[in-house]
Amino acid sequence: MLNLNGFFRYLNDALSSHITLSIMPVESLSVVMLSFAAEFTSGFAAAGALMDAGILTTKQTVIALLLGNITAFPIRALRHQLPRYMGIFSPKMGLQLLLSGQIFRVISIIAVGLFYYVIA
Repeated sequence: MLNLNGFFRYLNDALSSHITLSIMPVESLSVVMLSFAAEFTSGFAAAGALMDAGILTTKQTVIALLLGNITAFPIRALRHQLPRYMGIFSPKMGLQLLLSGQIFRVISIIAVGLFYYVIA
């Protein structure tokens, strides 16, 4: 219904006029959003299609997948890991373990992404 009313076309035009980066073109936002909204494999599928079409380079695809992974971590952590951690440990300790693990994970992904961006 949103597509029929032109919402996605409007959103594309609005985002493309405000968000243009040399490291990440607007087209790569679909990879980030699919990784965030759906599962990470959907981001892989979109990234592969955009690379095959020649819209994204390998470097842009890797950066977009890493950004999608970083933005999607809160939803996945709450859905999959929090119940398990709180079931094994006390709720306070489970939440602390989850947050510390996810913070270190995001920091390491950012560090590797920056290293890849500079090297590649």
